[in-house]
Amino acid sequence: SAGAADQQRSDFGDVMGPEAQMRQVVLYFLDPHDAAAHRDEMMQLEQMKGADMRIMATSLGRAVRQASNLGAGLPTGQPVEALTGKFPPEGGTLRYKIVPPKRELFYAARCLGRERVGLFGRTAGADAAVMANSRRTVGEYIGGLRAEREDRIRTRRGREEDAADPRRRAHGHMEGSLGVPVFHCPGLKRRRGALKRSLNPAVRDDETPLFFSYEDLKEAWMAMRNGAKAADRKRMPVSPPGVEVFNLMDVVTSIDKEQWRSERRAQLRLSRRFGPVTKALSSVPVLGSAVARGGSGRDDAEAEGKGPSGLEKVTFVPSSRNVAYKDRITEKGNGKARIRPMKVWGREMM
Repeated sequence: SAGAADQQRSDFGDVMGPEAQMRQVVLYFLDPHDAAAHRDEMMQLEQMKGADMRIMATSLGRAVRQASNLGAGLPTGQPVEALTGKFPPEGGTLRYKIVPPKRELFYAARCLGRERVGLFGRTAGADAAVMANSRRTVGEYIGGLRAEREDRIRTRRGREEDAADPRRRAHGHMEGSLGVPVFHCPGLKRRRGALKRSLNPAVRDDETPLFFSYEDLKEAWMAMRNGAKAADRKRMPVSPPGVEVFNLMDVVTSIDKEQWRSERRAQLRLSRRFGPVTKALSSVPVLGSAVARGGSGRDDAEAEGKGPSGLEKVTFVPSSRNVAYKDRITEKGNGKARIRPMKVWGREMM
């Protein structure tokens, strides 16, 4: 992903909300070409002439961690005001936002589950046609959907329509927003390495890949089809069948919940096995808080009532275009030596 600072009204401002259009934010682009287009637009501003604006690469984990801090954002390191004890109104905090790739949203419009990433057009072709426009046009379109949804929520008729529409009933919270699409093909699996399977028997099952790029998914399908036997190849279609799109944030949240359930199930098994000992130690003031690690009855029922969901097999496949771009800018650099000017006493010694 690529990051860029923005103090002006961005083309995706309507997507992010009108209250944050003029706020200083850092944008994490999941498509380097979107980042380059935004940088070129910023460089055309009069106050940005001569500025050293570069596209830098960072990890998706860092972007998600920073973007998950809502409200005022994260502090920048500037000192608080001496009289009020608050951060300065300008430059004291930064908001971080992830901009979904417009290229992949175009493909997501024609996949199953497009509502998960905020595409609620009447037809898949209509959503794809919108995503083929400029970023400003996409922002205005999504902003119109948000306003329409807010107006519909204010009326009782709108609430009844949402309840009757299965798409809005399940994914209505995404209407007026755009999610980060990841693609999944039911017939496409990823086999772990032989050494990893031999050393750890617990990872012998095939992985379920989620692709950040639809084109990479299609190439993986073609590679699997070309490597199959002749009889199996005839039964496999040329294009990957039943491609489904998911929202990255929904997947990450589900994985986090599944990890909690696994840990809680382990705790419940230990509490049943060592229940009498735990009960006796709970009366000791110092040890009571250490051994009493229980949750609510509802949480325990949720942890016990569900087995493995398959999320432990999920693996994310980064976009090959993004990886190639990152390697290219790392090798090229910016052609400028970032060396501070020599001190006066140093020039006098020469």
